[in-house]
Amino acid sequence: MQNPLLIQELVDECLSYLFASDLRACALVNKSWSHAAQRSIFGVVSVPRSLRVWKRLDRILHASSHLGSNIHTLILWRDTTVNIELFENICNLHFPCLQIVSIHLICVLTAWSAQALQRLLSLPTVRQVEMDCNFTEYTFQDFHSIWDECSPDIRRLRLRCHGMALAPLHPLYSFQRRTSPPITLESLKVDPTTNIDDWLNHDLCPFDLSQLVSLSGCSMPMFSWPRLTSALQTIETLEFVLPSLGTAVVDLSSFPNLKFFRLRVHPLERALDNLSNTLSTIPPSSRIRQIVFCLDTPQSSAFQLIDFKVAALQMQHLEGVGLEMDADRFAQWAPYCHRLGMKNLLCRTDPDWFEHRLSHTAG
Repeated sequence: MQNPLLIQELVDECLSYLFASDLRACALVNKSWSHAAQRSIFGVVSVPRSLRVWKRLDRILHASSHLGSNIHTLILWRDTTVNIELFENICNLHFPCLQIVSIHLICVLTAWSAQALQRLLSLPTVRQVEMDCNFTEYTFQDFHSIWDECSPDIRRLRLRCHGMALAPLHPLYSFQRRTSPPITLESLKVDPTTNIDDWLNHDLCPFDLSQLVSLSGCSMPMFSWPRLTSALQTIETLEFVLPSLGTAVVDLSSFPNLKFFRLRVHPLERALDNLSNTLSTIPPSSRIRQIVFCLDTPQSSAFQLIDFKVAALQMQHLEGVGLEMDADRFAQWAPYCHRLGMKNLLCRTDPDWFEHRLSHTAG
């Protein structure tokens, strides 16, 4: 009978449960254990804002280039202490299996850092990108250029972009259109403070939004974009912030395949009419399974409204109505939703519940 310590599948499974310190010891046992340990150690590489760590990773990957093939998730945090040469060195390394890229630029985006990111995001294996960056009106063109040659197989995109973004056709610049076909996204998450709506809604934007399955963090004007018309039929997971100023109603009947949605209301005291009118658009034919409410400033009137409106809806697929808050606050406010409680629909959810749902709906 073969020694189980020599069966590679068993070795891989056992080592996957160990911490990095133990994995480094296992890497010294033999070649079989070494390869398995290295895959676990370097599977997810997160580089914090520490010049020492950046230099160490650069030294390791240049000395042992084969380790780059183990990295499937790369998370980079960069501020002004990490020079552009070091940033370029990491971005230009060979990552044949890289699938998830998360970039957090604490410093202002420049043409040099944009070029480095172009190289990284052009890898054909990349499927998911998170971009957190700052730019000025003079470096917005560099942000646009990042996506010129990026992987056509990117399906999930999360953007947190801060600064002064000008319209894509500002006369100061000559923006180029992507020559290859548009990148069809399945999931888009936009930070509420992001100010690149003009770019996302422009035909120069390299992303095709017509087949989205998950949409999160969007502003109210996005729902009327022609680029999103087709996506209304395909979206299954939806998250948005319902503002209090003016009349802001989302017609949820226009999302026939919606299954999960999270509604955040801010500020609450002036948004009850918008909340009531939005909930009234849910049709009896709705396929919604879970609704999550995040109220920045909880009030009894809001919970009573939610309880009355949602409990009265004839939703045959509804499995739960979540209040996003900690256990103590849930115990305080749940009694105001007694109708939902009697129907065994009321539950408490954490913010990571919806993040988990977003990460699994698309793909």
